[in-house]
Amino acid sequence: LHPRVRRQRQMCIRDRNKEFLDRLALKHPNLTQGEKYLATLLRVNLSTKEISMITGTIPKTINMNRYRLRKSLNLSTEEDLVEYLQSF
Repeated sequence: LHPRVRRQRQMCIRDRNKEFLDRLALKHPNLTQGEKYLATLLRVNLSTKEISMITGTIPKTINMNRYRLRKSLNLSTEEDLVEYLQSF
């Protein structure tokens, strides 16, 4: 994807998920923009492969970012990341 198209898509996703992002930021104020973006994609139950296609990165990178997001949210390995994000 062209960088401008990718940026427009990211802005659209952020706009549609503003309330979710506001609630998430209240509970987790130190999340990076990238973590917030990944959280919005995971919240709508996209697979790692789908997210990698949208972001233009390889699935291994998405898995590493999921791991880092989980750490930033202080989730244990037993807790489901997607379920947690959908609870907001």
